[in-house]
Amino acid sequence: WTLGLFYTMVGQHHLLQTPTPGWLKTVATLGSISLFVPVLTFITNIFMTMRGNWQKIYESVPLKFVVTGVIFYLITCIQGPFQATQGFNRLIHFTQWIIGHAHLALLGAFTFILMGACYYVIPVTLGRRIYSIKLAEAQFWLMTLGFLGFFISLQIAGLIQGACWMTTNHSVYWCLTAIRPYLITRSVAGALMVSGGWIQIYNLYKTATAGQYISSVSGPAAADAGGL
Repeated sequence: WTLGLFYTMVGQHHLLQTPTPGWLKTVATLGSISLFVPVLTFITNIFMTMRGNWQKIYESVPLKFVVTGVIFYLITCIQGPFQATQGFNRLIHFTQWIIGHAHLALLGAFTFILMGACYYVIPVTLGRRIYSIKLAEAQFWLMTLGFLGFFISLQIAGLIQGACWMTTNHSVYWCLTAIRPYLITRSVAGALMVSGGWIQIYNLYKTATAGQYISSVSGPAAADAGGL
């Protein structure tokens, strides 16, 4: 209910540096900061559910993806309210920082959660073990390292870009030259994530066609029996 209440107020926080009514910007900023309530509620619920069972991350590939996605979600929702404050928004508006933040939600949070869900639902539904745990582990690290390189490079580039735009001492050409190494890093890191995605497609295809059957076990127990 708090998510439904506060999230409907925040759309304007993407347009704080535009000629829109000041009261609308204030409402968006207040709504954005208020999102700490549902976010911290969700995170507390997840982490307290994990209490005493953190070692299972090493045993379960789906859980490893999902918990990592939840951590990225927490970072996303901490960044969002701070970005909605007028002072900081003035620095990062329309820069590579915003692109990094958007992908923190898309690739960091929800993609990891969905990848974990695929590794759980498909084997349980088909009654087969994951074809290759080693491939899934390799995919996890490719995705994690690739995304961190992707995200951090965009954050640094955004800060450089914003600082450049807020001064009159540097040309646009200088700014593009300054962020070029970070954009190259983004491309390399993005390639790692794409590789991770193809590994999962192959792994799930082989799971569906050649994965070892789980006999006489179904539901969540099948996931444990399958080494998920």
